[in-house]
Amino acid sequence: MNERILGILWVLIPVLLALSPLILSAIFGSWHQRRCRKKTTEREQLFLNNYNGDKIHTVPKVVPERKINSCGLVMTCIVVGPSWWQLALGALKGLIGGRVRSYEHVLVWGRKEVLQRLREQAVAEGWDDVINVRMDTAIILMNGQNNPSNKRGTLEIFAYGTGIK
Repeated sequence: MNERILGILWVLIPVLLALSPLILSAIFGSWHQRRCRKKTTEREQLFLNNYNGDKIHTVPKVVPERKINSCGLVMTCIVVGPSWWQLALGALKGLIGGRVRSYEHVLVWGRKEVLQRLREQAVAEGWDDVINVRMDTAIILMNGQNNPSNKRGTLEIFAYGTGIK
């Protein structure tokens, strides 16, 4: 009986060691991302409550119109990427096709975070509002940039707009 248990452990231990980065990523990566999303939402709500609404606008002018005394560029960025666990889920989903929900959580948080950073940057620079806000993205590959099959990378989300006083 003991030999049978040792034989099973002899097989299972290398498998568990090989999968441990994915298991740790699933546990701690998910926890970390949930915590980041929660902090961003809290900062966003606090900001909107303290400043009586949103300071960023996607239209080229503030409605109702007012006299603008000065203006300038306001910009910020964030680099986000999926955890190893999310990459593994995305690879499996890539074989089947369809929505890759594991990536969606990362991208939604990244967009919310960059917009909140833009709000905070505008206030820190003394702007009353930011108009004509835009977001751009760029893919940053980790390694093997010449290999088209390399799908591992991060995404830079860059937000900018015109600060007005």
